[in-house]
Amino acid sequence: MNDGLANAEHETAELIDEINETAFERWYERRRRRLRIRDRGSLSREDTDAGATAWPSALWKCTRRRYYDEHDAPKEGRLPRGRFWVGRQVETELVIPFLDSRLEDDSHYVQGSVWVEIPLEDEGGTVTLRGCTDPCIVDANGNPLLVTEVKTCDPPHRDAPADHHIRQLQAYLGAFRELDQTSEPTGVVLYVDRRDFTLRSFEVPFDPTIWKEVRCQAREHRDIVGSDQLPPANPEYDWECDVCPYRHRCGESTMPFADRPEKGFLPLLETYTRSAVREHLAAHSTVDLTPTLADRFPELAEHATVVPWTCGRCAAAISSFDRTYHPGDRPLCPHCAEAGSIVELTPPTLDEN
Repeated sequence: MNDGLANAEHETAELIDEINETAFERWYERRRRRLRIRDRGSLSREDTDAGATAWPSALWKCTRRRYYDEHDAPKEGRLPRGRFWVGRQVETELVIPFLDSRLEDDSHYVQGSVWVEIPLEDEGGTVTLRGCTDPCIVDANGNPLLVTEVKTCDPPHRDAPADHHIRQLQAYLGAFRELDQTSEPTGVVLYVDRRDFTLRSFEVPFDPTIWKEVRCQAREHRDIVGSDQLPPANPEYDWECDVCPYRHRCGESTMPFADRPEKGFLPLLETYTRSAVREHLAAHSTVDLTPTLADRFPELAEHATVVPWTCGRCAAAISSFDRTYHPGDRPLCPHCAEAGSIVELTPPTLDEN
């Protein structure tokens, strides 16, 4: 027997020796503990019910978008759920197993996320910083040691992490330090290419200066959402307007609207989803349906008031009609049509809505 074959048989015999009841029980207990720690996690103070809520992921978004969000303005299209799903799958199927593979003993564990709540107080009142981290490496007691911020992108070729990703991560690092003075976790931003799953990582140590900015931004957020005045639009990046769910209401589209309040549906706009319409009607009893939405969701129109279209010629008020026109075009007055005249109906204004 040659040496290669002898070594292979020896290695096989060692593997067989390791596949036994004791080894399985040891593996099973270790796996059960790691999964239990992975799926738990919450750090908070008990007095977190008062005041406004500030989310780390939204603190530096456009001021007006945050105002619309907090005041339940109806979103003007579908959320990019496919992108959210890809992000969750990357965390679950790639990042968590990868982090776990880097841990060589049972002193550290991977936790899928940690829920954080911490009240920030000043003379103006209280704002609660709330959020859920991406996967963390924690000690045996669940204390965070390394907090990740996972971003899928196309492609992730960067020389440094984006400023808004650093700030979001700093919000969690600062909150952990205030919740537990003995905890000093650091952070890492992970960029994963959604095409081929290549990864780049950037360490982000805690920065007390940015944490101070987080606190100031949270207080500003409290003052914004507590006001009844529509704030200015101030996106940090141009692309924010392109993906904003309120861009028509704000004035960043070709539709004839701008700086509109948070309540009501925009006339002629038919991109609202059924759930968005239903929720907005339930939240605001004084809001009515536009004929456009009544035409699209007749089952909702049965239980809501519909603001009619009007004819400028015969003064007829039309709340429903057959859709025999191209979406976006104005319907014709049926009464004038019977009399041989072609007259477009005038939609209700947002104030009427």
